[in-house]
Amino acid sequence: MPKFASLSHDATSRLRDRTGNMNLECYIYIDAEKEEYSFAVVRYTERVVQVSFGEMTYDPSSFASLVDGIYKAIYE
Repeated sequence: MPKFASLSHDATSRLRDRTGNMNLECYIYIDAEKEEYSFAVVRYTERVVQVSFGEMTYDPSSFASLVDGIYKAIYE
């Protein structure tokens, strides 16, 4: 069954500030029942990167920590 991620303006803004890349957009899908099914998709001009929340280390109670986890999963 397809899962549809929604554009996150806050995550996009934070990632743009952190990377300096004004062309990226961050889409997030959160599965309330199974965290391991949640993911983020970061779209660049000519590519996309999908990051499963299960692959990241972050504090689930902190949005800033989630965005930091997305950043680290892609760039570190």
